[in-house]
Amino acid sequence: MEQGNEGREWGNVKFRARRERGVQTHSEDDAQSRFVTGLVVFLAVAIAYPWYSYWVQSRLLGYELNLAVDGLKAEVAAQDEQMRVARSQQERARRETTARDHVAAVRVMGASEGTAGPVVVVNLGQAGVGESTAQICQQARRFLGRPLHGERLRLQRYRGSQPTTDAGTVYC
Repeated sequence: MEQGNEGREWGNVKFRARRERGVQTHSEDDAQSRFVTGLVVFLAVAIAYPWYSYWVQSRLLGYELNLAVDGLKAEVAAQDEQMRVARSQQERARRETTARDHVAAVRVMGASEGTAGPVVVVNLGQAGVGESTAQICQQARRFLGRPLHGERLRLQRYRGSQPTTDAGTVYC
């Protein structure tokens, strides 16, 4: 290599800067256009963000409200079920109390021995014959003065000053 350059004078050589391929220099116009593009993107985001934020917040609020409504529905359903159970228990207790009161109001007004078995005059009030059988047998036993186990009693309904009517039969 040294042999090819031996006779040359190196003092007058001018060097030129070489451009690398693919690298471009940017002019003032390119910087201006990038600034304008960045400014437009920034303004577009600044303008669109409030609507996007409102949309996101309304979606989140709707979701939270739906969760709250679902929780409230579950709570109301549980309370409704508790109230229904309590109401049915109260209704059952009221019916039992009413039935006991009706049976407790049953009064045997009189009893006598008959040819076909004992005849009992009874004031049933609101009670039916079937539900007050035990009460009737117990009071008729006291009137007749003897045990009535397994006997058939003919019942007559007491109506005050009017004649009695047939009320059916019961087996003690």
